[in-house]
Amino acid sequence: MCFRNPYDRLVSAYLNKAVSKNGIYVKMHRRPCPWWTTKNKKILTFSQFVNCILIKAKKTKFRLDSRKAANVLDMHWMPQVHLSLPCKVEYNLIAKYDKFRESAKYIIQLLKLNSTLPERNVSERGNMTTGDYIRQLNVTQLKDIQMLYKYDFSLFGFDTVIPA
Repeated sequence: MCFRNPYDRLVSAYLNKAVSKNGIYVKMHRRPCPWWTTKNKKILTFSQFVNCILIKAKKTKFRLDSRKAANVLDMHWMPQVHLSLPCKVEYNLIAKYDKFRESAKYIIQLLKLNSTLPERNVSERGNMTTGDYIRQLNVTQLKDIQMLYKYDFSLFGFDTVIPA
């Protein structure tokens, strides 16, 4: 199983689902914002996107770090701990996305494969970093995101400090 820093994953979900292709995923599926439809010509801001996720999770009336709050979220931004089922699946290998190249080389060696990974560096972010997006959130949103992804941060060893 490969885990990703919750901040990176959230920004990636935003860029891929709310910005890419004029946000068609968010508009067609009406997730996470039911009021955001194909009639909207503007792109959701990152802060609006996060707010919609938090509102949906809070509507459950359960704590943000609970499985019940997470279960109402789309799989693209649901906390990974609730997707991976660590109590039900015995993983042989756990990797981190930010160390993907190193992990992939290890797996290739472990399996004794005669293969290499092609170089690939595709990004929709332009000059903006994950930290640039996360810093757009207000203090309450940031605390709520840290609570929602609490177990992803703690169980998978990611830092809650906003990256540079």
